Amino acid sequence: MDREKKKYPYGWEEPLIITLLIVFLLQFLAGFSGFIVSQTGVNTDGFFSVFLGNPKLQADTPIGTKIINARDGLIYAGPGSDEVIGEAKRGDLGEVVGGPILIDGELWWEIEYEDGTRGWVRGSDIEIDLERDRKALKANTPIGTKVQATEETTVYSSPEGGIPVGTVSEGERGTIIGGPVEVDGERWWQVKYEDGTVGWVPESSLEVDVKRDILGLNDTTSLGTAIKSIENLDVFNFPRNGIVIGTQVRGALGTLVGGPVTVSTTRWWDVDFEEGVDGWVDEELLERQFPLQQAAESTGSFLRKVAFLVSAILGVGVIMLFFKLRDEIRREYHLFKPLSVLPDEHHAKHDKWSRVLEHVNSDNPNDWRLAILEADIMLEEMVDTMMLGGNTLGEKLKRVERADFKTIDKAWEAHKMRNATAHQGGDYILTQRETKRIIALYKDVFDEFHFV
Repeated sequence: MDREKKKYPYGWEEPLIITLLIVFLLQFLAGFSGFIVSQTGVNTDGFFSVFLGNPKLQADTPIGTKIINARDGLIYAGPGSDEVIGEAKRGDLGEVVGGPILIDGELWWEIEYEDGTRGWVRGSDIEIDLERDRKALKANTPIGTKVQATEETTVYSSPEGGIPVGTVSEGERGTIIGGPVEVDGERWWQVKYEDGTVGWVPESSLEVDVKRDILGLNDTTSLGTAIKSIENLDVFNFPRNGIVIGTQVRGALGTLVGGPVTVSTTRWWDVDFEEGVDGWVDEELLERQFPLQQAAESTGSFLRKVAFLVSAILGVGVIMLFFKLRDEIRREYHLFKPLSVLPDEHHAKHDKWSRVLEHVNSDNPNDWRLAILEADIMLEEMVDTMMLGGNTLGEKLKRVERADFKTIDKAWEAHKMRNATAHQGGDYILTQRETKRIIALYKDVFDEFHFV
């Protein structure tokens, strides 16, 4: 009886490809949103370094920039020198402490590596480590930069010879209000912490609080910058000894028209608010307002909702596909499993197995050998339907997956006894009891696959 064997599996590639395309599209949209948001005041946490790689150092790269070796390179005693004082491996981390110096068309930089090695390297060997550099303070870090303590730190009254005025814990947030001052090769910064502590700390105990700093105001903030209040605030007529002339509510929008002016440890900006009274406001109560910030945040929120919805739909789809695939596998198993036979085929195999049993129950020892040989032929016919490849039954059995053939050890034992019977002929002593044991092994194998 002829039948057409259908191709398996049934088109699962198409839903899989569609699923992957949807996931890729969501990832792309998330990345695109991150790019837009990065231009509107929300940190993207290294989006560019992940997708575009780290940039090379330029002639105006400031001292203090964090670098990473892009490839193995040598460390020299001086720019363009032939004296090698060390070797830097790809991925080694360091900091720019000098340079650049242009020699034969290439910039040389003085680098201090984390292992303490200090020397000059070729600019082509290194690149800016954006992930670390965005948190690093540099010689040109502006006043007003938002920072946080990287460890428990003692705060001093001055950078050199000062007395302790307090201690801040790791993670304590603050704002740069003075510095830097270099003492014994290390830069010190004056910081106003949110807990009220004000004083000088070494740069090694600080890092830029990127998320706050993007929105914060500093010395590089230009007049005309859009701002908003982050809490209810008082508006003064002057930054020094001024009086309150009005209030603004949290979220009030405005534009910088003057400042900054530092009074003691507080910086003040003159703000032209869109509504209500205008005047001087404490910098700590303001943040930058980017023209597309609200739209970007709304877009991000919308995409998160869409991603959640699509993820839920995909989750349901995956479950449905799983059950559908399981049903298809079951149907395939019953329709096309190697050992499933049509009625005529089953009748033929039943007759063969009946002859095997007749030989076993015979009193003639030659019939016993014949029973084993015919049972082995049936075993090979069964294994052939599995399309494992190989020329001999032994080669085919070697390709069997144990998980799919639980009686494989019995099949091997029976086949080996067949070989002994066939190759040794009359020299192999075979009893009827042994024959029945061997045929029982074949029977167990056939029963697993419903072959007889």
